[in-house]
Amino acid sequence: METATHASGRVSRNSPSNANAGHFSEHLLRPNFKKIARFRYTYIRVASRRGGAPESMVAITTIPAPYRQGFAIIKKLTPADIDSLAAALEKPQSTGRIKEVTAAVVKDVPALSRTDVESILRTLYSLCAFISDEETPLAEHLSELTSAMQASGRTELALSENERIDFERRLNKLLSVKTLLISSKVERLRLDYPATLHDATILSDIRPIFDKPDERPVGCAIAHTLEIEYHESGEHKEFYVVLDNEDLQKMKRIIQRAEAKAGSLKALLKTTGLPDLS
Repeated sequence: METATHASGRVSRNSPSNANAGHFSEHLLRPNFKKIARFRYTYIRVASRRGGAPESMVAITTIPAPYRQGFAIIKKLTPADIDSLAAALEKPQSTGRIKEVTAAVVKDVPALSRTDVESILRTLYSLCAFISDEETPLAEHLSELTSAMQASGRTELALSENERIDFERRLNKLLSVKTLLISSKVERLRLDYPATLHDATILSDIRPIFDKPDERPVGCAIAHTLEIEYHESGEHKEFYVVLDNEDLQKMKRIIQRAEAKAGSLKALLKTTGLPDLS
């Protein structure tokens, strides 16, 4: 092994030192260690720096900040709530985007708020991504996780011995739900691109045209500014493009064409019997 501590923050179990042990699902990386993006909930994949086979001997040592709330909520749930949550996640409509899954779970588990469900899902999705390609038994991962929770020194994550056993049992039940594993993969693959759109806005304005600055404008020009916000290499970025009416019509045609192609592909999927999980 070339190095014990990887760019992802995951540390090999056979590492001579774990002083720099890091988060268990902090960055979305390709096997060549090129970082693709960083999101509210993110993933990692680890491979040899020389392009060899992925290294799977890694350990959970820290609870990333974005996921502490999710674990804290799972810890406080009643056994009945855990059963209801698992049952809601097992339903076919629970294999989709996180917003759709959240809505389905909230409907079936009224004891949980939308915010709580989303926190739980982001935490479970990240954990699913971490364990998906591992040969390490799930029980071992869960033991490491509860140890990291205890070592965090945070009251909301602290577990007594009995609570630790119960918490591991809860996570084992939730992580054994096949639809959860599928939906987490859908969400991960949906974001596995060099750049992903966050938001878009078009600002329209009128610019007066003057022949002489101290006289009435001779006319006006209508202009539109397209603002694109996106995620790239773990950063939130934006850029602006000026559009005229002809550009707007061109974009409209492009979007309509893309929608038509999407409709055609969905129709094709129906003939194969494969569900559209996008």
